[in-house]
Amino acid sequence: MRKWREVLENEIQVQELNETGPITEHVFEARRLGLNLLEFMRSEGYTPEQIKEMKEYVNEEENSKINKGVCRWRSLTDPNVKLQIKALDHWIMIIKFRKLMRHWLIFSNNRVQWVKADMQEAFSKWRMGDIKLSESFNSKPREFLMQRNIK
Repeated sequence: MRKWREVLENEIQVQELNETGPITEHVFEARRLGLNLLEFMRSEGYTPEQIKEMKEYVNEEENSKINKGVCRWRSLTDPNVKLQIKALDHWIMIIKFRKLMRHWLIFSNNRVQWVKADMQEAFSKWRMGDIKLSESFNSKPREFLMQRNIK
């Protein structure tokens, strides 16, 4: 009889651990955020089909990330596969670096050519105009801004 009581007490403790704690908080928080996101998408005018497609896409992406991590974790025991993973990571890093260098070479070449440089400078001034205007208004007193707003 005493053994059954210990088993029941252990089951109750396990149940309490599964219903409370930091992991459960993360799960509940994630569910709450997901429901809030669905409600926000509905309020923004997304159709139920679009919401369903988006959920499936995100689910596939996250599952592929998890599968990638699991495959890497399982293959760490084989030294050859570990070396291949390291080589693949370096190759991906080289490709990203190459794309970054390509972007900056094109950017700097455009800054040297006189027609493209003028267009790039005009675009930069146009893009930064609102930011510079707001920065200049930040230094003005409130009375000046109120009079400026009335006119």
